[in-house]
Amino acid sequence: MLYKSNFIIVLMVLFIITTSSVLSSFRPPQGSTGATPGVTCSNNGTGCHASFPVNSVGGTITATGLPTVYTPGASYTFSITITHGMADRTRWGFSVAAQNSSGTTIGTFSDNNAFAAPNGTELSHGDPAGPNFAPITTAQASYTFDNLIWTAPSTGMGTVNFYYAGAAGNADGGVGGDYIYAGNTAVFALPVVLTTFDASVKSSNVMLSWKTSQETNSDYFMVQKSSDNSQFNDIGKVHAAGSSSLSNDYSFIDQDFSVFEKPVYYRLAIVDRDGKKAFSKITSVILRATHSFVKRVYPNPIKHGGVVHVNFVSTENEILYLRLIDNQGRIINTMSVMVNKGTNILNVPVPGISAGNYKLVLKTKGTLMQEPVMIQ
Repeated sequence: MLYKSNFIIVLMVLFIITTSSVLSSFRPPQGSTGATPGVTCSNNGTGCHASFPVNSVGGTITATGLPTVYTPGASYTFSITITHGMADRTRWGFSVAAQNSSGTTIGTFSDNNAFAAPNGTELSHGDPAGPNFAPITTAQASYTFDNLIWTAPSTGMGTVNFYYAGAAGNADGGVGGDYIYAGNTAVFALPVVLTTFDASVKSSNVMLSWKTSQETNSDYFMVQKSSDNSQFNDIGKVHAAGSSSLSNDYSFIDQDFSVFEKPVYYRLAIVDRDGKKAFSKITSVILRATHSFVKRVYPNPIKHGGVVHVNFVSTENEILYLRLIDNQGRIINTMSVMVNKGTNILNVPVPGISAGNYKLVLKTKGTLMQEPVMIQ
């Protein structure tokens, strides 16, 4: 009788261990992402993957594709990559949760991955409605779950913290010998929902206009301008509504225009009251010349010690003054030249100075222009 009882107990223990292993490979228990401090599949009390402390042997888990700032209602496709210290792992799993600082779930998860499925409010490996389990591979050091999707809530709800944990297993059918890695990423709500942002020419100025449909904790818009669609400079500040569910219209006039017959680029830096910043799309205009202008500066970038060629179009015979200055406003080189009405090709020597971004400032009696110059 004692022998029979012991046999039954052994069978029960084997059943529990086997069931725990199957459940873990099928889909992990909820609440094991690290959202609750320190709680992952290595120590969540279920008996799964408890052989080693979390983040052992130099392994990592990373999320790629999550935004730094999210737009309400937008969907983002991302990936979870689990990397182990050695190429000896053959089974892989993960869970991810999105919560605010109070632990409330933010947004929803979906996927286009055969080895992933919503798991309550989380997204995890496995498919609760089908035959797919945690994927098994040949021995390798990493695995990526791709085509995972998070959809932001329809209204901004502040900072969202993504918590994710991954398992690098040995596929032995048990719960031992597996490693758990955990990480997190913070994503901020876009302070405004920007519906339009346009630029148009008005006389010799550029009119910038934009509209928002919703604002949450917004502070101001910094208007930025670029002649090369790369390096943007602040040119004006417009205060925002703060918090509003109504449509708001904004505008700014750029009267300081010195680039003609080629695109000039604009964008908005959208800043909230916590100092967080996001950028709008980029828009551009071309202003036709009514006075002298720089048509082209080349080559750009240029090696130090070389010569910069300037294609300058003048409306009359006049003196052109040129200065090359560094990003701290220090004058590196100066020259003046008599230009003729029409197109002029000027050669500006570049002294043997350190690599970096510089400005070429050009001045006539009626215009002041500047062009970025990169020295390699």
